[in-house]
Amino acid sequence: MVWAAIYNQDLSDLLILRRDRTAKKQGYTAKSYLVILSNGLLPIYEEKQMFQQDGASIHTAKATMRWFEDHGVKLLPNWPPYSPDLNPIEHVWPLLKAKLYELYPDIELWSGSEKDIAERMEDCLVHAWDCIRPAIIKNCVSSMPARLQAVIKAQGWYTRY
Repeated sequence: MVWAAIYNQDLSDLLILRRDRTAKKQGYTAKSYLVILSNGLLPIYEEKQMFQQDGASIHTAKATMRWFEDHGVKLLPNWPPYSPDLNPIEHVWPLLKAKLYELYPDIELWSGSEKDIAERMEDCLVHAWDCIRPAIIKNCVSSMPARLQAVIKAQGWYTRY
């Protein structure tokens, strides 16, 4: 799993979310998410900004909410738990995948140990992320007013976005 942020015309670094091996199911937890926020969000966050995220349980966990409060990170209030139409980064993830396949067309043919392939994939994902043009991010962010109007018009149902 990866994490990144977009803001204005910029992209944060793409970070790899690590599984929490101490957790019951050894999955992604608030603990692993807080590491990402510390390394990815804090270096780019400015007081005047509002941070947007979806309603995943690791995003809304008590420890995560306390972290936001402790670090002065303002969240968009009353955000729907699942709202991909209104989250511009959701439209960047398919672009990342397309860029990955453009740069590494033989990705499906890689061989080696699972660990070696995972490490190579991480490096390639970061490289592909770095190749995404800022103009694309600007378009995603600047489309927000139209997205909002489309969702209002559709009364919260599906939109073309």
